[in-house]
Amino acid sequence: MAKLNQTYNINDLPEDESSGDFMSLPAGDYHVRITQADIQPTRAGDGQLIKLRLDVVGPTYQGRVLFKHINIQNRNADAERIGRQELRGIMTALGLTQLTDTDQLINRQMLVKVKVIKSKNPEYGDANGNENTVSGYGAITGSVVPAPAFAPPKAPSAPAAPAPGKAPWER
Repeated sequence: MAKLNQTYNINDLPEDESSGDFMSLPAGDYHVRITQADIQPTRAGDGQLIKLRLDVVGPTYQGRVLFKHINIQNRNADAERIGRQELRGIMTALGLTQLTDTDQLINRQMLVKVKVIKSKNPEYGDANGNENTVSGYGAITGSVVPAPAFAPPKAPSAPAAPAPGKAPWER
């Protein structure tokens, strides 16, 4: 806890001009950085999920935030299967072959596919009743993809044959 050097009165502070103008991101692919990754119990308390905070890096909508919950343990087998498929997609996008701690996800970047859906909870929707959902994951172009465990050596290529009718030094 940190003590403020003065008292702030809400009536003395300027209004946020963007308040009430919050809109969902348009559907599309976004470059994001994982800034938080925590394990939490499911709402029913009988499972676990990974809660991710994804900050949009840019070039457009930089600074906007997306959230994703991924079921890793759930009494509903389908929910758990889907969550584990999503976790595999994230690990593949990040170039991870093993994950033992959510800290391994922090500050890693990837592409996410964002959709706009009707909000099931008006508290989370925008002015039009929409919200964003993350529906896919991809590697950032040029990022390192994990190498296979074993790759057979390439056979050396044969030297180029000389052009017909010319000696090798006349090429």
